[in-house]
Amino acid sequence: MTENTFYRPVTHHGYKTQKIEGNYHTFRIYSHGDDCYESISLIVWYMDKNRPLPPGTAFDPYRDADFERRKAEGFPPPLYPSQVPTPEATKEQQKERDKYWRDLDYITNIKY
Repeated sequence: MTENTFYRPVTHHGYKTQKIEGNYHTFRIYSHGDDCYESISLIVWYMDKNRPLPPGTAFDPYRDADFERRKAEGFPPPLYPSQVPTPEATKEQQKERDKYWRDLDYITNIKY
């Protein structure tokens, strides 16, 4: 591995990594956690329209509308399994969603 070699997760072939040549100015690599599985789980959380929005103030203006949209659709289950629990913003919202599905039913058990 040289100084200009990077690895990133590739999702369209499952959990694999892809070698990228370049430097820190060429590629900006963001990671959540210490491994690609945690990073992919966060990306899956954000991209899955059936899960609540991830935590963070950037999403706060959209949380209520997102919750009401999913509620109107009958809280469909997540599209993809993930290693990250995806709680609702409030306990009341969590109780409402738990009537339809729970995180434990959709969390993967990947062994390292």
